[in-house]
Amino acid sequence: MGKVIVVPTWLNPFKSSFHASPQKRLEWCRRVFEPEGAVVEPCEIEKRRAVYTIETVRELEKSYEIKGIVIGSDNLPSIKRWKEFEKLDDTLTWCVVSRNGGKMDLSILKNAVGIHLDIPVSSSDIREGKKWEYLPESIADEAMAIYNKI
Repeated sequence: MGKVIVVPTWLNPFKSSFHASPQKRLEWCRRVFEPEGAVVEPCEIEKRRAVYTIETVRELEKSYEIKGIVIGSDNLPSIKRWKEFEKLDDTLTWCVVSRNGGKMDLSILKNAVGIHLDIPVSSSDIREGKKWEYLPESIADEAMAIYNKI
């Protein structure tokens, strides 16, 4: 069985700021995912800049056999604007996750699997101080303290 590699970003290339620091998000990812057996890879945060997915895939391929990538369905409208999208699309299986039965048009991807989660929370909800009961216990107090200041 393969490994799940979690890669927290320094900054999404389509965004201009972040709320929780990259170092704090890396720490949170380690506390949440490593006990579950996932590998938390700091390669993007170590670059201290926005990093394109193609760069990360190329770097991870030095140590791992990368077969797929998990993305939220909210990425689909802009995915063709991703740097070297065609290369990613030619080599990866996309696992596209949507919440609450949202529609997904996977036809723009060569090899994709859609997963629908019935979880009524988004990262925006958390940043807006809502639905904190969905935060993992290991990071809940810290996350609430940071997002309460926004």
